[in-house]
Amino acid sequence: MAKVAQFNLQVISFVCIGLFCVGCAHSARDLPPDMSHLPPSMRLLPSDMESAEYQLDCKDLTLALKHTREHLKELEKDVLSMQADNQSKGLTGITVFSPAMFLISDNPALSKDYQESDQARERLLRIAQARQCELPSE
Repeated sequence: MAKVAQFNLQVISFVCIGLFCVGCAHSARDLPPDMSHLPPSMRLLPSDMESAEYQLDCKDLTLALKHTREHLKELEKDVLSMQADNQSKGLTGITVFSPAMFLISDNPALSKDYQESDQARERLLRIAQARQCELPSE
């Protein structure tokens, strides 16, 4: 009887852990098509040509790219801080107090801001490369 109860407890634990992992999973964003075989002037997406950034000259593109990179660095610090906090809460929840797992936070606004900024950076890079602008080093 004790073995059955222990087995049931293990099965329930694995199911709960599995559901928790599935619930926390995020899907990756769609990547732009691979156009590395084309010359830089032909690597623009149709949405790039319709964007406000397409109207910028090289100087403004470089400045916008610099600001976007700085914004992404700030967001990365926030994401890493939240990740470290969630890891400590998760470790505490697993080892000491299982309900502490519900304290793990997710910031969808931060994730959305990061994703939009990263896509803007990629668009700026494609436009700047198509116009053969001199780009700042990272």
